[in-house]
Amino acid sequence: MLTLRRKMQAFFKRMMQEAQEVARRLPAPRFYADCAESLQHSLVIFEGHELVLRCRGHAERSLTDDFGHGVDHSRKVAVEGGAIIIEEQKKKGYRNHAEMVWIVVLAQIGGLLHDIRRRDKDHAKAGASAADQLLKQWNLGEEARRFVVLAISNHEAFVVPEPVVDSGVLNDRGQLISDALYDADKFRWGPDNFTETLWLMAATRGATPQSVLERYSHGMKSIRNIKYTFRSSPGKRYGPEFIDQGLDIGRKIHERMIRAVSEARCEELNDV
Repeated sequence: MLTLRRKMQAFFKRMMQEAQEVARRLPAPRFYADCAESLQHSLVIFEGHELVLRCRGHAERSLTDDFGHGVDHSRKVAVEGGAIIIEEQKKKGYRNHAEMVWIVVLAQIGGLLHDIRRRDKDHAKAGASAADQLLKQWNLGEEARRFVVLAISNHEAFVVPEPVVDSGVLNDRGQLISDALYDADKFRWGPDNFTETLWLMAATRGATPQSVLERYSHGMKSIRNIKYTFRSSPGKRYGPEFIDQGLDIGRKIHERMIRAVSEARCEELNDV
């Protein structure tokens, strides 16, 4: 006979599979078609730059998927954050390719490390501190390290970010890294939230279907509000579509959850 915990995990797995089926019927967000070239460029850097590869090894050893913010999540944030930077640089007619690659590398490092303290209470600040210590060990330069650390510190939702300034003047490169990391991370509040993250977090925290339902409306409201927080130009252009698709999946799964919980209660009554 299944234990209660295993029953809850089976329930959340079922909801995750149903959400994935709903998501498969939706078109891919336009970001993936419109920015395909930048995504490919970012992926080449991600798979070939020595420092990124070193960071990937550390992330793969450190991250766990039980909170829904594991290796796959960090990889998406890293590659898509890099693509956001490339898109911004294209718009500005940027000519220094080597410097652009370096900014992408720093954004990807931030993407890989941003959730390394996900279990901590203030995970953005704790992650920034842990990343700072790690990057010091790797002898990353002070400015580059500061950019990565601030980006990680600034990735929390609904918290006023610290601007990246030097002597009171905004540092465009550092600010771009911070904005790109935030936006790529918040893309995950779209379909990813309902096809994976929500259910992994619920199972890890020992939640029940009823407790998830009780918080569902509040969670949906928070997701709707994310639409207005994107920071980069590509984030503002494409982020709302990610969120709208997530909300569409969320509404459908909410209805299915209500029915499933009701059916489970009927089964329990029949067993009495």
